[in-house]
Amino acid sequence: MRSVQKPRATRRCRQEDFKAFLRALRSSSPGRPLLLVLDRANCHTAQKSQRLATRLGVHLVLLPKQRSELNCMDHLWRSLKQRVSANRQYSTMEQHIDAAIQWVLGLSPQDALRKAGCLAEGFWLRDLLENFWRPT
Repeated sequence: MRSVQKPRATRRCRQEDFKAFLRALRSSSPGRPLLLVLDRANCHTAQKSQRLATRLGVHLVLLPKQRSELNCMDHLWRSLKQRVSANRQYSTMEQHIDAAIQWVLGLSPQDALRKAGCLAEGFWLRDLLENFWRPT
């Protein structure tokens, strides 16, 4: 059984952080097709990040600007804020971050997809998700 590396929280999403994430993601799922749906943060659109993703076989789908309703993470964040952050005070920022990470890691794959809106009947990426892993 493969060990899962604990996610690392950073204050800013820098290109090097994103590239490290891409490498960790690829090493956690060798040989599997990977697709990331991302906003247009500078670290996601940087040429070096794009080239590394291509070299690692990670397909990046960049969302259009100003369309947060399409971003699954925004839906997941809403649930996280409700369960972990709203009306709670932590002694340190690190405790708050750890609580958020533990909440996300504690979700079953089905719960994560549901909370992110991916299982909704009208989910905009349904066709892509259903066809992405089909044998060619």
